[in-house]
Amino acid sequence: MLRERAIGSTQADRAAAFSELAERHLDASYRLATLILGDRAEAEDATHEAFIAAWRSWGSLRDPARFEAWFGRILVNACRDRLRRTRRHGIVDLSDELIAACVGIPAGTVKSRLHYALRDLGVALGSARPEVTT
Repeated sequence: MLRERAIGSTQADRAAAFSELAERHLDASYRLATLILGDRAEAEDATHEAFIAAWRSWGSLRDPARFEAWFGRILVNACRDRLRRTRRHGIVDLSDELIAACVGIPAGTVKSRLHYALRDLGVALGSARPEVTT
């Protein structure tokens, strides 16, 4: 069924086939990216970038049975690109203790302020649900 959809001529068939394959390989792809990058947030971004790149190159995949190997290569390259960028630009650790020491307040206060600031930002952008308090 998947092969027929992948070979199908309509955009909807192609999208359905890609969606099915992507869903099937999402968890394993994220785990691989996490192993390579050592950071969950970076792994999420790399996996997302890889699926976008795969969708853009979807027409170049001749055999849907080879999706795993084809996509694995795209994912590894996305991770390598992220590692190169990280080395080039470096990552600065902005831990709560460092931020707290800079402004002279307790680390707990920093965590609280960051929590509420992120919540308010999400609400302002319309992407967060209001918190439910019990």
